[in-house]
Amino acid sequence: LNPAMSFTEVSPLPGLLLPAGMAMDGSGNLYIADTGKDAIFRITFSTPELISSITEWNQAPIHSISGLEWVGDNLYFTAMKEGTLMATLGYVKGNPDGTAGLHSIVFEKPYTVFDDIAVYDQGLIITDYLKGALIYWKDGAVQGQTTADSFHSPTSVAVGRPPLFSVDTLLITEQGVSLDSNPLVGNRLVSIDAPF
Repeated sequence: LNPAMSFTEVSPLPGLLLPAGMAMDGSGNLYIADTGKDAIFRITFSTPELISSITEWNQAPIHSISGLEWVGDNLYFTAMKEGTLMATLGYVKGNPDGTAGLHSIVFEKPYTVFDDIAVYDQGLIITDYLKGALIYWKDGAVQGQTTADSFHSPTSVAVGRPPLFSVDTLLITEQGVSLDSNPLVGNRLVSIDAPF
């Protein structure tokens, strides 16, 4: 731990196997994608340092789930279609009582893996991990994408916020090779002006 950093351990996450993406709803509940259990867990808080419950939220199986992002009442996710090499973007409808409603797949792409998602310009930016690209999805269709191998295994994406960044700046993490600090192979944060 860097001595300049301090953090508060909120809680262990019993029942989760491989936690991945997170998203928070308008009521302050935290949702965590569990790639290992093919599930979305809902975390409710009593205080910022005290978890009151950890429950499996989604009803339908979602395989190899990774990224999460709320858009209105829909919790969008990236995942894989079971038993295939088909990357998917879908959503689970959030019911007014806080339970999970039906889930729907809205976009599929074969022979790749989607990792993270972020809301951008009333659509979603998707990191295409295997193709090394970003996809801009909006209004039920792909609106644009970068060429393959624009990035080295992009794992996460965030949209910039003023004052340091423009709202059209995208920050992308690239995965490198484990235990290898070669600066030419990932292990870095890059920023670009959104090409969409």
